[in-house]
Amino acid sequence: MKVKSFARYIRHDIAVQKDYAGSYLMAATILLIAYFINMNHISHKDDGRYLIAPLEGAFNTSFLYLDMTPAIMSFGILIAVFTFAISVIIKRNRIVKSRLLHQLKVQEARDDLLALASHQLRTPATGVKQYLGIIREDMAGEITPKQRKLINKAYRYNENQLRIINDFLYMAKLDAERIIVHNRDFDLVSLAKEVIQTYDYTTAVKNLHIDLMAPEELIINSDKQCIRMSIENLLSNSVKYTDSGGEIKIKIEKQDVIAKLTIVDTGVGIRKSDTSLLFKKFTRIENPLSSVEGGSGIGLYIAKKLVELNHGELINRPISHGSKFIVELPL
Repeated sequence: MKVKSFARYIRHDIAVQKDYAGSYLMAATILLIAYFINMNHISHKDDGRYLIAPLEGAFNTSFLYLDMTPAIMSFGILIAVFTFAISVIIKRNRIVKSRLLHQLKVQEARDDLLALASHQLRTPATGVKQYLGIIREDMAGEITPKQRKLINKAYRYNENQLRIINDFLYMAKLDAERIIVHNRDFDLVSLAKEVIQTYDYTTAVKNLHIDLMAPEELIINSDKQCIRMSIENLLSNSVKYTDSGGEIKIKIEKQDVIAKLTIVDTGVGIRKSDTSLLFKKFTRIENPLSSVEGGSGIGLYIAKKLVELNHGELINRPISHGSKFIVELPL
């Protein structure tokens, strides 16, 4: 096994060295030239008709009858090593740039595929949501309480599916830097209330209480859709990871030129050792509810990126029980 590993290593090393064949050839050529110059001096050191005769004036000396082999070969080796080093650096930079370009192309293809797949998944999922909504509103005829219960459950699962699809779509766009921010004035308080309303059914089922403390209005200048998605992802985590009967507090306030939105819950919280994992893609922190509640592991990553895209900051503050996230946005 060790022999095979060694052979594989040697093959890999030879393959890598092929990239620098030109550098080796250049160095060898310089050494060969130095060797022939030295042989020429040995042949003509009695009559002075050697190739390095023009250098005698520069050094103000004569090379007649002298053994110049050490000087010529040392100078040749020095030039060969210097030329080899420079050519290797140039070649390596080209190889690195080529690999980076290849990686970028692969990344772009992956992002395009993910965006396309997300878009194609979102279209039928949106259609299902519309038809379920029609049935829920009795627009297709009355339904029984048992049917309504099942329809409500299907509607909720469809909502979760759409949220996950949207998250993947936004992640692909964020990674490809294709999100265009459209700043405009809007009321952050009204937006928070709209987001809270979307969780009315889930909070009722889990018997969770959401308390909003905010002024009548707080106008900020940001991309409304980006901020909505950020708040949705933060609130979604709080709802998912807070036990039945728990509480979620949302506070909105103005501090100088900053709008500050704080979400505090009484959920399972985040261990200190896990804080380094926050805001990373496809990372789900293990806790008592993580095996029960589903998730893509990209919600916090997207929330942070979208906030930062609007020149804001998303901060996690460790607390003794539950979790606390703060969104700071310029007014």
